[in-house]
Amino acid sequence: MLPLICLIFFGIAFVYASAGMGGGSAYLATMALLGVPKALLPAVALSCNTLVSSSSFYHYFKGGHFRWQNVIPFMVGSVPFATIGGVLEISDFLFRVLLVTSLAFSGIVMVLKKESFQKRKTLSWSNVWWIAVPIGAFLGLLAGLIGIGGGVFLIPVLLFFGWAKTKEAAAAGAFFILVNSLAGLAGHAVAGRVAIDWMWPVLLVVLVGGWLGGRFGSFKYSPVGLQKVFGAIILFVAFKIGKSLIL
Repeated sequence: MLPLICLIFFGIAFVYASAGMGGGSAYLATMALLGVPKALLPAVALSCNTLVSSSSFYHYFKGGHFRWQNVIPFMVGSVPFATIGGVLEISDFLFRVLLVTSLAFSGIVMVLKKESFQKRKTLSWSNVWWIAVPIGAFLGLLAGLIGIGGGVFLIPVLLFFGWAKTKEAAAAGAFFILVNSLAGLAGHAVAGRVAIDWMWPVLLVVLVGGWLGGRFGSFKYSPVGLQKVFGAIILFVAFKIGKSLIL
């Protein structure tokens, strides 16, 4: 089973990193389908998220697309709540319902929109905190609870509000996922739910896949193409999570 997991995870890491995401939801779905014990899922997904998002962030940062003001207000709320979510052990049913609804809406809009999203306004440090901190807290809690980084939500938020260009949003999403994944992983470590002895081959392939995908996405994709990749990934995640709610 491990070779199959490595092969699938390499593909996930490449595709998600190219769009500035970590792939946490896809890792969770894959492991669940292959029968990996449920208790291991969040910590494994967060570990993979950390490696993939770090590679993706490096390339987007090197390409000059990262803007601190696009992510700091969100991280103020997300980091502590990601750690709390990693420590907690509660039902995530309501979070999954909200996740599916929001992702489906965002994905449909991004796939159907023919022109690329453009930056329309600059983040106002006097006003953005009221929006960004609560959103960041919610995304951070989700990150810790179920093993996602939150970038799949942050990217659409930045694009819809016109606060970032497409690749700037991808860079912000990659950094947001990296920090949240580390915080959530720390929470799971405190709770004694991190056991990664068997994971080294998996971590190696996602590191390589994330590195290659981040380079491809930061330098090769057009804004419209990257935007549609975002939408397709988001819809795929919504479908997989929604399917798990029904079954």
